[in-house]
Amino acid sequence: MNLRLLFATVAVSLALANSSSAITWMDRDPDSGSGPLKLLTESSTTYSSDFNILINGFNPATMLVQSATVKFAFADDDTNDPYEYVNIYLDNILLQANLEVDGTHPISSFAWYQFSVTGAHLASLQDGILDYKVVLQNTRGKNDTYLKIAQLNATGTTRSVPDNGASVTLFALGLVGLLSLRQRLSRLA
Repeated sequence: MNLRLLFATVAVSLALANSSSAITWMDRDPDSGSGPLKLLTESSTTYSSDFNILINGFNPATMLVQSATVKFAFADDDTNDPYEYVNIYLDNILLQANLEVDGTHPISSFAWYQFSVTGAHLASLQDGILDYKVVLQNTRGKNDTYLKIAQLNATGTTRSVPDNGASVTLFALGLVGLLSLRQRLSRLA
């Protein structure tokens, strides 16, 4: 084996050791995507559930979530009541306060609100489960709105080897050294 072929083999091995393709996961409540999940009223102000990407193939031991978004769809049960606000929490950490929600019941008229999952929220998702809670805020008289759909979209990769290919590099350098030593010894003989 010549040195050029060996170096090319090492380069390809290192590239493969450090490469990974993007993986996507999605969880939606309800699964049908048509809702409603919950009518939030003054007497029933909170809806809590969780997003679970474990059921869609996410493995926290071998995979890493790099980015995620959450989307919530709302519909107002009374369009004459324009003042309906919600707070949205992920893992009991406030994501959005006093979001004024709108929307009507035909599926094409839901009011969608999308947020990036970052910081502590993204760290919470690394186990594959992210709790969420929507709380209706009592701000002006009659408040009620439908939480129709809650959805999480996440993108990530498989985790790289712990030493990021250092073992492969050391092994390849050892082979190069042995090959060089072999060539020198064969010239001396």
